[in-house]
Amino acid sequence: KDSQLKTFIKENLKPLSISDEAVDYFLEKIGTDMFRISNEIEKLKFVIKEWSVTNEMIDTYCFWMVEENAFSIFDQLFTSPVSAVQILENMQKEGKDWNAVLAPLLWSLRIILVVIDYANQWIKDSKLIASECKLPPFAIAKNMKNSDLYLSHQGALKNLFRTIVDTEYSIKTGKYPDTYIWLTVKKAFLWF
Repeated sequence: KDSQLKTFIKENLKPLSISDEAVDYFLEKIGTDMFRISNEIEKLKFVIKEWSVTNEMIDTYCFWMVEENAFSIFDQLFTSPVSAVQILENMQKEGKDWNAVLAPLLWSLRIILVVIDYANQWIKDSKLIASECKLPPFAIAKNMKNSDLYLSHQGALKNLFRTIVDTEYSIKTGKYPDTYIWLTVKKAFLWF
């Protein structure tokens, strides 16, 4: 199983390459949860422009903190953006680490963006999409029900994804303080 997981990571990072040592480091930081691994692979492919993934890049771009349940935000985002902001504010008041909030947000956004991409091609077979994208069928099926809604907001959703990734990078590189992420994401929610 361990070798299959390492092969999965290497194959899915293509065209980027990664050494065996960096794969071990990645697994040590991320764990073996396939949802988390897939999310972090996509994030690395999105932000890295070099050919090889290093331990330093994994430290800079990848999330390995404790997960929080932030998925309810997307249940509110399209019908009541203010409620989505309130959920985020409650997480902030409870002292939730911004990294713990961003991981499920980015995971949800990744699935939504996949649904948008396939819906734009008139493909709505959730089993086919899940198989091709190596995503959980239940997550694709649930989100396919909202594909028309997502299509009508695709510009804002893509902008939200980029805003979160760019802001996370700016914080990790010291350009902005940690607290900046909360304001940025709340502001982006109100675009809906």
